[in-house]
Amino acid sequence: MKKKSITLLPTSYFPSIHYLKVMNTHCVSLEAHENYQKRTIRNRTKILNANGPFLLSVPLTKGKTKSLITETKISFDEDWQIQHLKHIKSSYGSAPFYDHYIDEISELINNSSSTLWQLNLSILNYLKSLDYCQSWSFTESYVTGQTSEVLDYRMAVPSITEPKSYNQVFQEKFGFVDNLSCLDLLFNLGPEGASYCLT
Repeated sequence: MKKKSITLLPTSYFPSIHYLKVMNTHCVSLEAHENYQKRTIRNRTKILNANGPFLLSVPLTKGKTKSLITETKISFDEDWQIQHLKHIKSSYGSAPFYDHYIDEISELINNSSSTLWQLNLSILNYLKSLDYCQSWSFTESYVTGQTSEVLDYRMAVPSITEPKSYNQVFQEKFGFVDNLSCLDLLFNLGPEGASYCLT
């Protein structure tokens, strides 16, 4: 695939597999100058539990849609971290690599980040340490949209390869479900997930 000079991605909470594949095949710049966009991957991720795909959402403080993404505050009025970890355990407690990674995932979720940007960046840095994604840059100002030299994936991250199945915890019940959170890949494939993100 021919690389464009820049590919724009939004920040993402435990980004999807399509997101990581884009990061590994494009020169990515994370959008650091947009306002928060509600109902998007910026504060949500999709996992698979016994009832099917399920969204985990990080709660944010009021007035979030008028704040810069780098300044969007996480709300701690509810114990969302405990709830996320409970859902993750019920979804992946029997996965092959759950015990190997859950302590580090718990640390990421329970870290002291006050903003969504800080939380998501810590997750991305962790994924990079596992070779699940390559390096990225940050936008220096707001980019107005797609041009001949810019791929704009801020509102939707496309599938850039044909879906390839791997073993999932609830596959016998639902069949293979593509493009879940990187958590699905991490707990089910472990280190092999890094090479999956490259194909």
